[in-house]
Amino acid sequence: MNHLKYWGLVALFAFVGCKDQSIIPDQIVGVRYANYTQWIYKEPGSKKKEDQVALVYGLEEVTATDTKEISIQEGKEEKKEIYLKLKTVDNKEGYAAASGFAEAVYFILDGNLDAFVKPTLTSSTKGKVSRGSYCLLKETIGEFSKVDCKETVLQAGANKLNDIYNVWVSNKETSLSNDPLLGETVKIMRQSSSDLLKIASQPGATENAKLIENNLKELDKAIEKNDAFIEDATQLKAQFSNIGLGE
Repeated sequence: MNHLKYWGLVALFAFVGCKDQSIIPDQIVGVRYANYTQWIYKEPGSKKKEDQVALVYGLEEVTATDTKEISIQEGKEEKKEIYLKLKTVDNKEGYAAASGFAEAVYFILDGNLDAFVKPTLTSSTKGKVSRGSYCLLKETIGEFSKVDCKETVLQAGANKLNDIYNVWVSNKETSLSNDPLLGETVKIMRQSSSDLLKIASQPGATENAKLIENNLKELDKAIEKNDAFIEDATQLKAQFSNIGLGE
Protein backbone atom coordinates (compact mmCIF):
# COMPACT_ATOMS: atom_id res chain seq x y z
CA MET A 1 0.00 0.00 0.00
CA ASN A 2 1.48 3.34 -0.99
CA HIS A 3 1.59 6.32 1.33
CA LEU A 4 -1.20 8.18 -0.49
CA LYS A 5 -3.68 5.30 -0.05
CA TYR A 6 -2.57 4.84 3.56
CA TRP A 7 -3.23 8.44 4.56
CA GLY A 8 -6.47 8.40 2.62
CA LEU A 9 -7.71 5.47 4.70
CA VAL A 10 -6.58 7.16 7.92
CA ALA A 11 -8.58 10.26 7.01
CA LEU A 12 -11.63 8.14 6.18
CA PHE A 13 -11.50 6.26 9.50
CA ALA A 14 -11.04 9.55 11.37
CA PHE A 15 -14.14 10.96 9.67
CA VAL A 16 -16.22 7.87 10.45
CA GLY A 17 -15.06 7.93 14.06
CA CYS A 18 -16.01 11.58 14.47
CA LYS A 19 -19.30 11.75 12.62
CA ASP A 20 -21.32 10.60 15.64
CA GLN A 21 -20.10 13.51 17.73
CA SER A 22 -22.86 16.02 18.41
CA ILE A 23 -22.73 19.10 16.21
CA ILE A 24 -25.36 21.50 17.54
CA PRO A 25 -27.10 23.64 14.90
CA ASP A 26 -27.05 27.37 15.61
CA GLN A 27 -30.85 27.56 15.90
CA ILE A 28 -30.81 25.09 18.83
CA VAL A 29 -28.38 26.99 21.00
CA GLY A 30 -29.54 30.18 22.64
CA VAL A 31 -31.97 31.89 24.95
CA ARG A 32 -35.46 30.47 25.44
CA TYR A 33 -38.41 31.64 27.53
CA ALA A 34 -40.74 29.36 29.46
CA ASN A 35 -44.30 29.44 28.13
CA TYR A 36 -45.59 28.55 31.59
CA THR A 37 -44.27 27.44 34.99
CA GLN A 38 -42.78 23.96 34.72
CA TRP A 39 -40.11 21.60 36.05
CA ILE A 40 -37.00 20.58 34.18
CA TYR A 41 -35.81 16.99 34.73
CA LYS A 42 -32.59 14.98 34.81
CA GLU A 43 -33.76 12.86 31.88
CA PRO A 44 -35.88 13.81 28.85
CA GLY A 45 -39.45 12.54 29.15
CA SER A 46 -39.25 11.92 32.91
CA LYS A 47 -42.04 13.11 35.20
CA LYS A 48 -40.63 11.53 38.35
CA LYS A 49 -40.35 13.76 41.39
CA GLU A 50 -36.86 12.45 42.16
CA ASP A 51 -35.73 13.58 38.69
CA GLN A 52 -36.83 17.18 39.17
CA VAL A 53 -33.89 19.57 38.82
CA ALA A 54 -35.38 23.06 38.95
CA LEU A 55 -38.72 24.85 38.73
CA VAL A 56 -38.75 27.33 35.85
CA TYR A 57 -41.38 30.07 36.10
CA GLY A 58 -43.47 31.41 33.24
CA LEU A 59 -41.46 33.78 30.97
CA GLU A 60 -38.25 32.90 32.84
CA GLU A 61 -35.12 32.98 30.68
CA VAL A 62 -33.08 29.81 30.19
CA THR A 63 -30.39 28.72 27.73
CA ALA A 64 -30.86 25.79 25.35
CA THR A 65 -27.63 23.86 24.80
CA ASP A 66 -28.77 20.73 22.97
CA THR A 67 -31.80 18.73 21.81
CA LYS A 68 -32.85 15.12 22.07
CA GLU A 69 -35.69 13.32 20.30
CA ILE A 70 -37.44 10.62 22.29
CA SER A 71 -40.36 8.26 21.75
CA ILE A 72 -43.39 8.68 24.01
CA GLN A 73 -46.17 6.13 24.33
CA GLU A 74 -49.67 7.63 24.36
CA GLY A 75 -52.19 4.82 24.68
CA LYS A 76 -51.60 2.53 21.72
CA GLU A 77 -49.71 5.14 19.75
CA GLU A 78 -46.05 6.07 19.89
CA LYS A 79 -45.03 9.60 19.03
CA LYS A 80 -41.74 11.44 18.73
CA GLU A 81 -41.11 14.54 20.82
CA ILE A 82 -38.19 16.95 20.92
CA TYR A 83 -36.70 17.82 24.30
CA LEU A 84 -34.32 20.67 25.03
CA LYS A 85 -31.35 20.40 27.32
CA LEU A 86 -31.56 23.60 29.34
CA LYS A 87 -29.40 25.61 31.70
CA THR A 88 -31.08 27.94 34.17
CA VAL A 89 -29.76 31.32 35.27
CA ASP A 90 -28.39 29.64 38.42
CA ASN A 91 -26.56 26.99 36.33
CA LYS A 92 -28.87 24.06 36.94
CA GLU A 93 -29.22 21.73 33.94
CA GLY A 94 -32.07 19.50 32.88
CA TYR A 95 -34.53 18.60 30.13
CA ALA A 96 -37.99 19.82 29.15
CA ALA A 97 -40.20 19.52 26.09
CA ALA A 98 -39.24 22.03 23.40
CA SER A 99 -42.92 22.86 22.91
CA GLY A 100 -42.95 24.50 26.35
CA PHE A 101 -40.41 27.17 25.43
CA ALA A 102 -40.42 30.16 23.07
CA GLU A 103 -37.52 31.68 21.17
CA ALA A 104 -38.61 35.18 22.18
CA VAL A 105 -41.40 37.10 23.92
CA TYR A 106 -43.06 40.18 22.46
CA PHE A 107 -44.99 42.59 24.66
CA ILE A 108 -47.75 44.53 22.90
CA LEU A 109 -47.67 48.28 23.54
CA ASP A 110 -50.88 49.23 21.71
CA GLY A 111 -54.04 47.51 20.50
CA ASN A 112 -53.58 47.96 16.76
CA LEU A 113 -51.45 44.90 16.01
CA ASP A 114 -53.02 42.66 13.35
CA ALA A 115 -53.07 38.91 13.95
CA PHE A 116 -52.70 37.46 10.45
CA VAL A 117 -53.70 33.92 9.51
CA LYS A 118 -50.71 33.68 7.12
CA PRO A 119 -47.35 35.51 6.93
CA THR A 120 -48.43 38.19 4.47
CA LEU A 121 -50.12 41.58 4.76
CA THR A 122 -52.79 40.43 2.29
CA SER A 123 -53.90 37.57 4.57
CA SER A 124 -57.14 37.54 6.51
CA THR A 125 -56.79 38.17 10.24
CA LYS A 126 -58.11 36.87 13.53
CA GLY A 127 -58.54 40.45 14.71
CA LYS A 128 -56.24 42.65 16.76
CA VAL A 129 -53.86 41.68 19.56
CA SER A 130 -54.85 43.77 22.57
CA ARG A 131 -52.50 46.12 24.41
CA GLY A 132 -50.75 44.45 27.32
CA SER A 133 -50.76 41.01 25.70
CA TYR A 134 -47.56 39.00 25.45
CA CYS A 135 -46.79 36.86 22.41
CA LEU A 136 -44.62 33.74 22.46
CA LEU A 137 -42.50 33.28 19.35
CA LYS A 138 -42.77 29.91 17.57
CA GLU A 139 -41.36 30.57 14.11
CA THR A 140 -40.04 33.40 11.93
CA ILE A 141 -40.40 33.89 8.18
CA GLY A 142 -38.88 37.15 7.00
CA GLU A 143 -40.61 40.06 8.72
CA PHE A 144 -43.37 37.85 10.13
CA SER A 145 -43.38 35.92 13.39
CA LYS A 146 -45.70 33.04 14.24
CA VAL A 147 -46.88 33.48 17.80
CA ASP A 148 -49.32 32.49 20.53
CA CYS A 149 -50.64 35.65 22.22
CA LYS A 150 -51.91 35.75 25.78
CA GLU A 151 -54.23 38.58 26.79
CA THR A 152 -53.53 40.11 30.19
CA VAL A 153 -56.03 42.97 30.50
CA LEU A 154 -59.69 41.96 30.62
CA GLN A 155 -61.58 44.01 28.04
CA ALA A 156 -64.75 45.93 28.98
CA GLY A 157 -67.80 43.65 28.85
CA ALA A 158 -65.74 40.51 28.20
CA ASN A 159 -66.36 37.29 30.14
CA LYS A 160 -62.98 35.73 29.32
CA LEU A 161 -59.44 36.59 28.31
CA ASN A 162 -59.07 36.46 24.53
CA ASP A 163 -55.95 34.41 23.81
CA ILE A 164 -55.00 34.03 20.14
CA TYR A 165 -53.02 31.03 18.90
CA ASN A 166 -50.96 30.29 15.78
CA VAL A 167 -51.16 33.72 14.21
CA TRP A 168 -48.58 35.80 12.36
CA VAL A 169 -47.58 39.32 13.36
CA SER A 170 -45.24 41.74 11.66
CA ASN A 171 -42.05 41.84 13.73
CA LYS A 172 -41.26 45.27 12.29
CA GLU A 173 -44.12 46.90 14.17
CA THR A 174 -43.09 49.54 16.71
CA SER A 175 -45.83 48.29 19.03
CA LEU A 176 -43.71 45.22 19.83
CA SER A 177 -41.32 45.36 22.77
CA ASN A 178 -38.94 42.68 23.99
CA ASP A 179 -38.08 44.48 27.22
CA PRO A 180 -37.77 41.61 29.75
CA LEU A 181 -38.68 43.94 32.61
CA LEU A 182 -42.27 43.96 31.33
CA GLY A 183 -42.58 40.23 32.01
CA GLU A 184 -43.44 40.52 35.69
CA THR A 185 -46.00 43.26 35.01
CA VAL A 186 -47.93 41.25 32.42
CA LYS A 187 -47.98 38.19 34.68
CA ILE A 188 -49.48 40.26 37.49
CA MET A 189 -52.08 41.78 35.15
CA ARG A 190 -53.08 38.41 33.69
CA GLN A 191 -53.57 36.93 37.15
CA SER A 192 -55.56 39.99 38.23
CA SER A 193 -57.80 39.77 35.17
CA SER A 194 -58.38 36.06 35.85
CA ASP A 195 -59.29 36.87 39.45
CA LEU A 196 -61.75 39.57 38.32
CA LEU A 197 -63.53 36.88 36.32
CA LYS A 198 -63.47 34.52 39.29
CA ILE A 199 -64.96 37.12 41.62
CA ALA A 200 -67.69 37.93 39.07
CA SER A 201 -68.58 34.22 38.86
CA GLN A 202 -69.02 33.85 42.65
CA PRO A 203 -70.71 37.00 44.03
CA GLY A 204 -70.74 37.16 47.80
CA ALA A 205 -68.17 34.38 48.24
CA THR A 206 -66.04 34.70 51.38
CA GLU A 207 -62.93 34.10 49.24
CA ASN A 208 -63.51 37.34 47.31
CA ALA A 209 -62.23 39.65 50.06
CA LYS A 210 -58.87 37.87 50.11
CA LEU A 211 -58.65 37.91 46.32
CA ILE A 212 -59.26 41.65 46.29
CA GLU A 213 -56.68 42.28 49.00
CA ASN A 214 -54.01 40.18 47.29
CA ASN A 215 -54.58 41.74 43.88
CA LEU A 216 -54.46 45.28 45.21
CA LYS A 217 -51.03 44.50 46.69
CA GLU A 218 -49.75 42.85 43.51
CA LEU A 219 -51.02 45.64 41.27
CA ASP A 220 -49.30 48.18 43.53
CA LYS A 221 -46.04 46.36 42.76
CA ALA A 222 -46.75 46.65 39.04
CA ILE A 223 -47.61 50.33 39.34
CA GLU A 224 -44.44 51.07 41.32
CA LYS A 225 -42.38 49.77 38.41
CA ASN A 226 -43.66 52.72 36.37
CA ASP A 227 -43.18 50.86 33.10
CA ALA A 228 -45.05 50.93 29.79
CA PHE A 229 -48.13 49.28 31.33
CA ILE A 230 -48.59 51.55 34.35
CA GLU A 231 -51.94 52.86 33.05
CA ASP A 232 -53.26 49.34 32.50
CA ALA A 233 -52.22 48.20 35.98
CA THR A 234 -53.78 51.35 37.47
CA GLN A 235 -57.09 50.69 35.69
CA LEU A 236 -57.14 47.10 36.91
CA LYS A 237 -56.51 48.29 40.46
CA ALA A 238 -59.44 50.69 40.16
CA GLN A 239 -61.71 47.79 39.17
CA PHE A 240 -60.75 45.87 42.31
CA SER A 241 -61.18 48.97 44.46
CA ASN A 242 -64.71 49.44 43.15
CA ILE A 243 -65.90 45.88 43.80
CA GLY A 244 -68.63 45.68 46.41
CA LEU A 245 -68.13 42.63 48.62
CA GLY A 246 -71.87 42.29 49.14
CA GLU A 247 -72.52 41.91 45.41
